[in-house]
Amino acid sequence: MAPVTPADNTAVTNNAGNLPTGYTAVTVEDLTAENLQGAKVVGTDGEDIAEVGDMVLTEDGKVDAMLIDFGGFLGMGQKRVAVGMDNLKFATDEGGQYFVYVDFTKEQPRTAT
Repeated sequence: MAPVTPADNTAVTNNAGNLPTGYTAVTVEDLTAENLQGAKVVGTDGEDIAEVGDMVLTEDGKVDAMLIDFGGFLGMGQKRVAVGMDNLKFATDEGGQYFVYVDFTKEQPRTAT
């Protein structure tokens, strides 16, 4: 699987100081669509708030944004929000599971129009 590349060709940085103990920052070059699909999304409060549903690609195959699915049950009542790559941080836990960190809480996307 090809690595994830942001559409604007800028590096997506991780602030490792904000990651909980036991998590390791991952650079965007180490990511693939396969290991991000369904990854848990963690908000500023440290809670799992959503999961990665899909990715928006440019015509040349670079990732422009991630579609993050909030709420719902069995796909009903779910809200899908596109979040630009520059607003995301990536990490793995000790077991190798991928996580996406965002700078908002679970409630903020629900109230956005």
